[in-house]
Amino acid sequence: SSVSSLSFSDNPKGGFLTDIKYNAFGNCTALENISFSKNINSLGSSAFSGCSSLEKVILSDSITTIDSYAFSGCSALESIKLPSKLKTLGYDFISGTLVTTLTIPAGLTTCDHSTYYYGPLNGAKNLTELILADGMEKIPDYLAWFSTSETTHLTTISIPDSVTSIGSFSFANCTALGEITIPDSVTSIDRYAFSGCKKLASIRWSENLQSIGSSSFANCTALETLSFPKSVKTIDSYAF
Repeated sequence: SSVSSLSFSDNPKGGFLTDIKYNAFGNCTALENISFSKNINSLGSSAFSGCSSLEKVILSDSITTIDSYAFSGCSALESIKLPSKLKTLGYDFISGTLVTTLTIPAGLTTCDHSTYYYGPLNGAKNLTELILADGMEKIPDYLAWFSTSETTHLTTISIPDSVTSIGSFSFANCTALGEITIPDSVTSIDRYAFSGCKKLASIRWSENLQSIGSSSFANCTALETLSFPKSVKTIDSYAF
């Protein structure tokens, strides 16, 4: 396709576009600009995949669902601003892009994953910094779960002091992660949360942490010394 610009207009009178479906604009290689209306609620799987000229995306805050592979293969994409009302994020949604920093909205609750063991950030090989927005209470399961066959350069994860729980597989196989600070608001770390983080050598524990789930730090082979806060009540099977 030779389409270089897309604009979706607001229509307060009804009859407006609300959903962009599967592969709707896939491989529109000339596409450089997208203007989203306030009426759009969801982006389907592979909706803009392969749009190799797209460099920057600002999504309307009305969007609550971004499906798998939505922007995968957008090889020039350097920046994407996620909507503040986002609830569901599909796997591999920015795989094969140049995105280095990503902020996750506080209201995100669901991260889809596939049977091949990966989550929304899988394939984002250039991602180095992940920021979780203030106000998030539970880090969603599978958020930064990478396939063991993928290369990841994610070295910085910022967790706000609103978080009380770190979900299952949240950061599994983040193989470049060397240190993590778990704020004092966190009381539980669920199963496999940091499993396979092979360079993780330093953990600053929450002083209010109560439970560490099964296999939550399994295969974290760089960990040599552990000193738990006195608040910890339960360390589950195979945690380390």
